[in-house]
Amino acid sequence: MNTEYTVSPSHGHWEARIWENMVLVKVSGIWPPEHWAKYFGCFWNIFCERRSSWDKVYFIYETTNLPIQNEEFRDYLKENWVHLLDREDYCLSIIEPNSLKRTIWKSIYRLINMQSKVHLFKDHPSAFQWILKDRSKSDQNARSLWGKSSLPEELNFEWVKKHAHIRLVGKDRLWSIKACQNIIVLKIQNHWGPENIEEHLLHISGLPSLLIEKWDKVFLIFDVTQMEFAIRDAPRFLKTDWLRFLDRDDMITCIVQQNKFNRFLWRQLLRQIGKLNRVRLFPDCDRALAWVRDQMIAEAQVSTSGNVKGTGRADQMEEG
Repeated sequence: MNTEYTVSPSHGHWEARIWENMVLVKVSGIWPPEHWAKYFGCFWNIFCERRSSWDKVYFIYETTNLPIQNEEFRDYLKENWVHLLDREDYCLSIIEPNSLKRTIWKSIYRLINMQSKVHLFKDHPSAFQWILKDRSKSDQNARSLWGKSSLPEELNFEWVKKHAHIRLVGKDRLWSIKACQNIIVLKIQNHWGPENIEEHLLHISGLPSLLIEKWDKVFLIFDVTQMEFAIRDAPRFLKTDWLRFLDRDDMITCIVQQNKFNRFLWRQLLRQIGKLNRVRLFPDCDRALAWVRDQMIAEAQVSTSGNVKGTGRADQMEEG
């Protein structure tokens, strides 16, 4: 499974692997009562994070190494979490290779009248095959809610940081990335020596192309406020090969520089290399993201009045 990120507790009783609107949770061992609330609280946080971008979230629990828990554990689930099964945006599946244990699970769910709300499978292929079919049937098929109706009233850096599904930090913390759907915020700080520039760009350059596989348009926000940059260093940073992405219509670039004079220098530099019309400059990330939000709403209005080309992309931001 091509996971976006993985979450697991220090006790090792479970590991959650998250990709799109699917969460695969491998569970094992006897769970101590003092950890129940924390564990299921983590699952709830994952659900909320995924639900912010998807209509429906699929939780798949692999119980191969999970022994029968005590009756108090079952009472805790019934009292605190069984209500999730009544939600239209939550789907629970269990992978259990042992046919006898599957029969027991089915009998229990039938007795408490929940057999239609829990899906049991013998292995991963059968579980994911059913989920993909269900996603397609319900018009999910990797369709993100990243549209006009799901955008926050105020799209700012704190919101992106909270909802980021990709977080990367470079060597010596010279750069950091927060990516939320088709928005990438890259913060650059301190001095990039000539011996490290190519290495840093190699790590950074692949991310926009990866997101382009899902989105028709990616917004790149470069916050260079803390970057120690002199105009005389420009030839080291602005090589032709590194600037080709500026000419792509599917990548929209913004530069954030809080210092007004340095922002003027960036504008002059971009004008000299003929790229001023391809880059937007802003005094802070929040203003850049507010502009991005306006662009997304405009894209959504265009897409709802025309033909939808694909799934999960910027041109499909329709009202919910």
